[in-house]
Amino acid sequence: MLNISKSEHTANSLNEYIDILKKLDVSRKTIFRGQGYKEWKLESSGERKKLKSYQYHEIWLEYYKNNYRITGETLNSNNDFLNLVVDMQHYRIPTMFLDWTYNALIALYFAVEQTGNGVKPKDGKVFIVLSPDIYEPDTDEVKILTEYLSAVYHNQDSQALESQYRLLRQLRARKRMFFCVPQSNERIRVQAGLFSVTLSIDNKKILKKAVDELRLPDNSRNRKLDKEKMKAASNFNDFMGCINSEIFRQKYPVIDDLLKKDWIGDYIWPKNSETDIIDTIIIPYSSKADIKKDLENICHIYARTIYPDFIGYAEYIREKY
Repeated sequence: MLNISKSEHTANSLNEYIDILKKLDVSRKTIFRGQGYKEWKLESSGERKKLKSYQYHEIWLEYYKNNYRITGETLNSNNDFLNLVVDMQHYRIPTMFLDWTYNALIALYFAVEQTGNGVKPKDGKVFIVLSPDIYEPDTDEVKILTEYLSAVYHNQDSQALESQYRLLRQLRARKRMFFCVPQSNERIRVQAGLFSVTLSIDNKKILKKAVDELRLPDNSRNRKLDKEKMKAASNFNDFMGCINSEIFRQKYPVIDDLLKKDWIGDYIWPKNSETDIIDTIIIPYSSKADIKKDLENICHIYARTIYPDFIGYAEYIREKY
């Protein structure tokens, strides 16, 4: 979950954009994402298309069967599945991932990339995010994420649910996970890229497993009935309504202490563990073409350098002519 931004700025030129960045409180954990239309939500391509688990499985089968014909490379099914999904993202196949960058100018390029004839006039936006954690490839969190992805793309629902639950517990209920991967292709390197994935916490089965973890102090029949009532909640908001009721709190006065020690408590009282959009910068459509030109001439950032492969070269030729 991303909190509301602290402030919104507007940059009408490359210099204005850089001046805004100089004034902001950024750190080594600050990351950026540029989008061509300011009204777009922070959603992965799979989220925008509202893909179901079985559809990710179908996508994987298509990619696996046709990979050599499309990419000219032999696909090894024993490869790290995380990198295989990153490769699908590379070829613009819908995935659960959202691209980010450590480089503010790269993010600006993506916010102004689409200009010229046939492009509807839309203001762009750059999101500036301070993430409390960006997980490296060798961490337990990334290993569990890899298990989760493999289960989803292989249509193994029970294993996917178990991995998702383990990951939510490991992340202390943080729903958006930021992570790096080994630089498996040149595009990630030049774009200073990293990714995020959004995890759903409202699955009824996850709620049931979380309720089972709460050790209510009463061993009577009432405790069993209360647990069944909590499990029957349709989502975490209903669950909160149940445990916040006056009758429930009279019966279990220690419930707050129990939740504060449990990972679910971090979902209910996020404290400082949430990811924050600390600022956003609007890029007016009328300024996009000039900013894009300056990025190429001054910063050497344009389609040919952003996409250092044949796809990028074809895009560069298409734009130029």
